[in-house]
Amino acid sequence: MRIVLAFLFALPIAAAEPSSRASSVANALGVDERTRDVLVEVLSWYDAETYRLQEQRSALKIRLATARHESAKTVERMFDEALANQRAQLSADEWLVGNLRRVLPPKLTAQVLTMLSVTDHKRHHDVNALWPPGSTIRLACDPFAAMHGCGR
Repeated sequence: MRIVLAFLFALPIAAAEPSSRASSVANALGVDERTRDVLVEVLSWYDAETYRLQEQRSALKIRLATARHESAKTVERMFDEALANQRAQLSADEWLVGNLRRVLPPKLTAQVLTMLSVTDHKRHHDVNALWPPGSTIRLACDPFAAMHGCGR
């Protein structure tokens, strides 16, 4: 346990204060205070990293949606950035599972992962984020507005 704590405290923690979701999940498990503190730090870092990656992904989607006026090389770079973002999310997920497995028994680790998937931190999709009201960007065809769809 000491090695795990030393390893976790040596890592840079992105979030200065624990997220309420991290505290809620750690409290729901009913673990001892030391394990709870480690869990709060791990989950807070994971929430901050996931939120940062989600923000990057949203910005990339907007850039890709408006990429028709960009050069092919620029669009290729955007694809590479999107793939790097997906890899970073996978890496954060692996980091989370690895740290949870070091601190908790398998059944509690599964319980934490289930609670995280149900609460899904800060992943609210704004309908107007891609094409905000008043935007000059429009789809070539709105299949819901056209009587017979876009194919005609």
